[in-house]
This record gives sequence, C-alpha cells and structure tokens, in this order.
Amino acid sequence: QGSDTHQYLSDPIRREKIVAAVDRSQRVVCRSGDLAKRLEAVGVSPLKLRAVYNGVNPEFFCPRDKAEARRSLDLENGTPSLLFVGNLLAVKDPVFLIRAHAAFNTRRSAAGEERSMLRIIGEGPLETALRQETVTLGTENEVQFLGRRPPREVANWMNASDALCLTSKNEGFPNVLLEAMACALPIVSTDVGGISEKVDNPLIGQLVRGGDLEGYLDALELALEREPSRQDLSTSSSVNSWTGAAEEYDLLIKEVLAN
Repeated sequence: QGSDTHQYLSDPIRREKIVAAVDRSQRVVCRSGDLAKRLEAVGVSPLKLRAVYNGVNPEFFCPRDKAEARRSLDLENGTPSLLFVGNLLAVKDPVFLIRAHAAFNTRRSAAGEERSMLRIIGEGPLETALRQETVTLGTENEVQFLGRRPPREVANWMNASDALCLTSKNEGFPNVLLEAMACALPIVSTDVGGISEKVDNPLIGQLVRGGDLEGYLDALELALEREPSRQDLSTSSSVNSWTGAAEEYDLLIKEVLAN
C-alpha cells in the first residue's frame, strides 16, 4: 500500500521478512508500479508483482456542474478555490502547502488578480500548527479547515473547486487523486511515488519536484489559467470503479489458480 515499502524496506530485519513473505507468494498486488519497482529493487522477481490501482465510487465521484456545486456550498462564484483532502501528517507536508498558498496569493495580488481560498478537508496532529502558520502568514481568512467529510461531500467540494493540491513527500498512489480525476478536477501535485503513472498529461494535472516552491506556484497558475473543460478532463483520465478494480483482482486470482 505504501508505508510497507517506503519505510520498512530500509529496515534490514523488516526487509528480510517482507522479501521472505513475497518469495512464498505466487503473486503480490501493489498499489502502483512504483511500489512494484521498489520491491524488485530488493530482489523480488518482477514476475510475481502486479500493479492494481484502487477504484472510486462513481455514484459520488463524477463530474457535475461546477456553478451548481459552488452555489450549494455558498461559495463566491469568481473566487479561485484550491482544495486539499488528506490526513494532516508530516508525510503529506501540509505546511509546505500553507506556505505555497500564501506565496501564491502574494503573487496574484502583485499581478492585480483575485486572491484564492484554500479549503482543507481532513484531520491530524498538524492541524494546530497549520492554523498558527496561517496566522503568522496573515492568511487565516483565506484558509478554511473543514475537518473530515463523508465521500458525498468530498465529491461536491471537488466539483466546486478549481484544483486539487497535493504536496506529499511520499505516496503509493493516493485515492484522493483518483477521486479528483473521476470528478474531472485538475491536479497540482508533487511528483512522488506512482503519481506520474496516472497524472500523465497536462490536462489531468501538473507535477512538481518536491520542495520546489516556485515550480509549485507556476503549476497553480497554469491550473487556474487553462481550466480545460470537464469533458476534456474526463476523456483524458483513466479511473476504475471499485467494480473494475475487483475485476482485476478476480482475473489475477484465476490466473494463479490456473497455474
């Protein structure tokens, strides 16, 4: 899923046990191609490894009318809205996002453009520090902490937003990106883990090297400037439903049983 390869493979005892478990398996499902490559790099046979991406619930995560979604959430129609969805943990680096958002608004003000709002869906141990950071930067009125939200509400926020922002230091392949793609929401993300395997063209999103503040600001600008049609984004992205993901598992299980 992610942490088992990102973190545990660096521990010699854990690595030995993981590789031994994999050796006893006929197939190992990885959440992304990147995770499979990490296992292959420590000696696992690539013939055992299969990347199967998670799915999304298409009942919730699908493109809807943006203006209608914004009205339902009482959002000002013209104000750019950036969205983060995830746990507020160090590996997600939300501190970088808060600082990038402040710098982005400073750039927009200097250019005579309207400042943006950042909405954060999720909870975690960094929330207090993040709130304090907005006060320090003077953006406390431009960052909204929404806490946890059920999937239907997350999907509504995705349809009402202009870009999904991710600033992670490491990932397998986060479901939130699949959900954003299913809603035809442009993505701005650090280029980590297996993200580039799906976010593979500019219509879907912009990928930035981790820690590159100026690059991240440029990517945010592009996301707001281009605003491709929902039809273009839907056509460009490839996202499974959970039924589709289950069918891939089914085929894999039948393949193993047949051998």
